[in-house]
Amino acid sequence: MPPPSPDPSNPDPTRSRRTGSGTCDPERVAIVPGELGQAVMPHSEVCMHLQVAGRVMSFVFLPGGGGVQLLTAAGRALSVPITPGEAGIGRDHRGRHWYHRPPTPSGHRTETGAGPCGDIGQRKRDTLRLIETLTHSDRVHLTVNGRTYAMSVAGTPNRTDRGRGPWESTGVICSLGPNRWSVRVDVEDITHGRYTLTKTGSAKTITIYRTYYRPEDIGDGDIGRENTPKTILDCYDWRPPAETVADFLRSEGLTRPSATDWGPRVWYGHPDGSYADHTTGYHCEPSAHLAGFTDAESRDIFRRITTGG
Repeated sequence: MPPPSPDPSNPDPTRSRRTGSGTCDPERVAIVPGELGQAVMPHSEVCMHLQVAGRVMSFVFLPGGGGVQLLTAAGRALSVPITPGEAGIGRDHRGRHWYHRPPTPSGHRTETGAGPCGDIGQRKRDTLRLIETLTHSDRVHLTVNGRTYAMSVAGTPNRTDRGRGPWESTGVICSLGPNRWSVRVDVEDITHGRYTLTKTGSAKTITIYRTYYRPEDIGDGDIGRENTPKTILDCYDWRPPAETVADFLRSEGLTRPSATDWGPRVWYGHPDGSYADHTTGYHCEPSAHLAGFTDAESRDIFRRITTGG
């Protein structure tokens, strides 16, 4: 059965409204393809066949928006993808997709005010501070439906709508790993208890910048930095860290430290500063910047690079 048409009196899919009895209607939440959600499955023919009708299920709104993959409590795919309408995902008059979040379990208080629609501003601020402490490749534990997953942060804190969304939409992308499912968790999700997020380890990364330029474009000895792609490598599991990082830097030809003596912010570049990339006709100036390593690990990397050890 397709979901009901959007309520014209409530055009914002992220806004819930108070009824005359003082209770809140189910919250309508915007979702875009590629995101994970959680909702009570409708009594559609497919959901009844899968025996999930009326049950709270996690799901992935698949890229392209043509299907929904239901997930088991263990995070595995349940059967084959179904259509958005069969999973209770609708569209508003602007073409935006939405679904109804499941009601808060009885006895579970998520607010600091007097009622279920009370003021939760302090909880939101606390959650925002938590999210903003996370950075790319930090390790976290994400709890969904009572099951905890060991994941990593695949995206730094950001707001929806390309940074123009409300601060409540500030969130991070948590991933089980390359080519596995990811979920975006925002302030609203954690504040209302739909997810629990805990940082378990700090990131160790190498960020490589490659500035491409033509020799004739150099003006007064300065290189324009507009064409500088960035690559972030997750080194959390590299063992032993100093040896594997030093070997990687040597394999990339990044063997010139930015200083003659070790320092906490030392970075590594090409011995000649740049090299000619004959495949593109440009010159490339690469640099590698380490983050999250201990001083002892960073010193060891510096020693191995400068001595060839």
